[in-house]
Formats: sequence, C-alpha cells, structure tokens
Amino acid sequence: MDYEFRLLTHDDYEEVKEMCKDIWDGTDYMPLVFHDWVDDEKGEFFCIIDKAKNKIAGISKFSILPEHMGWLEGLRVHEEYRGQKLARRIQEYMSELANKYLEEGKVNKLGACTHLNNAASRKMLESSGFELEQQHMIVMKPYEENNAVITTKSFVVTRWKPTLEEFMNLDYFKSRDMIFHCDFTFMDVTEELYNILIKKDAFWEINGKKGIIYYKVETCFVAIDEDIDTIEIFSDYLYQKNKTGFTPYTTVNLKKPQLLENLKANGYITWSDWKMDYFYYLKK
Repeated sequence: MDYEFRLLTHDDYEEVKEMCKDIWDGTDYMPLVFHDWVDDEKGEFFCIIDKAKNKIAGISKFSILPEHMGWLEGLRVHEEYRGQKLARRIQEYMSELANKYLEEGKVNKLGACTHLNNAASRKMLESSGFELEQQHMIVMKPYEENNAVITTKSFVVTRWKPTLEEFMNLDYFKSRDMIFHCDFTFMDVTEELYNILIKKDAFWEINGKKGIIYYKVETCFVAIDEDIDTIEIFSDYLYQKNKTGFTPYTTVNLKKPQLLENLKANGYITWSDWKMDYFYYLKK
C-alpha cells in the first residue's frame, strides 16, 4: 500500500472519532483532546494516510512539554490496518520528527509514557533507544464494587498556593526524583511547571488535605501527603464531581507497603494486580 504523512486538521475530527470509537471499550480520550491538539502550535499532530482510499490509517502526536521535553503520545492505528506494522512506521516517522526538533534545539530530550499491558509500545520505545526511567502503580476505587463505597460525605474545598520554594521542596516530588506525573505525562519539577500549575489553578485543599488536580481528560490527582486519608478524600470528592465518565485515579509509591495494605482494605484496585504498570521512558 502507498502511504503518506500529513498534519491533521479540524476537518478530520469525525474520521478520527470513528477510528477511536472501540479503543479502550469506547472510552478513548482522543476525541476530547482532538481540537486542542490540532491547535497546538508547539508540536505536531499528524496522521498516516492510505492514499488509495484517501483514508486515515493511523495517528500520533509529538508535543513539547516544559523544559524542552519532546513528548511522544497518542499513537493509534485504525483496526482495518492493524497487523501491517503501521505502528512501527509511525514510530519511525516520529523518531525522524523528534531528531529534527533535537537538531533545531527545540527540545533537548525525548520522553514517553506507556502501560505494562502495552507490550508493543514498550518494545518499540526500547528498540528506539528509550530507557525506562521510572515505574509507578495506578490505583483507583471502583465505587459500588468490591465494597468500595464513598467514605467522605461532605467536603470543605479551598485552594492553596505554595511558594516556589515550598513547591520545589515537597517530599512527594523528592520521592519521585523531582518528576511530576499525572494523566500519562511526566515533567521536570521546575519553575516553569510551577507557573503552569498556578495558572491552571491545580492546587486544591479538601478537608484540610492538600493535593494537585491536573489532567487532560481523565480524572486524576496527586495526594501530596500520599496517605490513605488524603487519597480517600480526593478520590471521593472527584468521583462525586466527576463530569468525564472516568473513575478518579492516582499513583502510589511502592516504598510504602502499609499504604498499599490500606488501599486494598478500602476497596481500591489496580489495572495490573498490584504490579508496577505505569512506565516513564526517556531518551537523552
């Protein structure tokens, strides 16, 4: 087959939406971020076209995050074209694009995030020179299942505004080698990130517990104290306020075995049977 790459436009929305309708059991976030990604002037949101049919066979996104991080995300292949190594072809094109940005000085490193269950993505990243930088575990409470009921019934919600110095010295970040991650995006903890979070009004305090709510689409959060009480309060609050249809989730530090036991006792589950499943890859 004869293929070509081009940038996506707003006119491609319906075709991409149709392509993604069955991904992740119909919960793919791609249609929700599509127009924002098309408008992103820093990166490139592109597709691979089957020229014979003038049909989108696959898509992907190259983003530029704070501190000149080139970020690879959003790779999708139409079900009609799976098994034809199109993902590899898109990955190779993405690598060429990333190298161009590196040479132009627009980025100084490349990152990506994937899940334990996505073996193909992990294999492609590793074969392209990416190294596994961090591993975490995604946890969530499946409300009304496994006795995972709402614990917190009422909430006092305010905002907190840490100083830059306080932000840079949070133990939560120190336990993660000064990397902030939320919603499958990893960023260095820097003044630039601090300003982004301030602008997004991402610092929340609920019932006296502090956290960060930052997401593209899915309802995810950071529990600053990383204890069961903070996780419970933020999870319960976001579940009740949830407008996206996604179950709230966070990630946990495996160096806290008591926290894991508390989460299990309170009805939390993981995507991968309590294994590390949230992988951050980096290519310098």
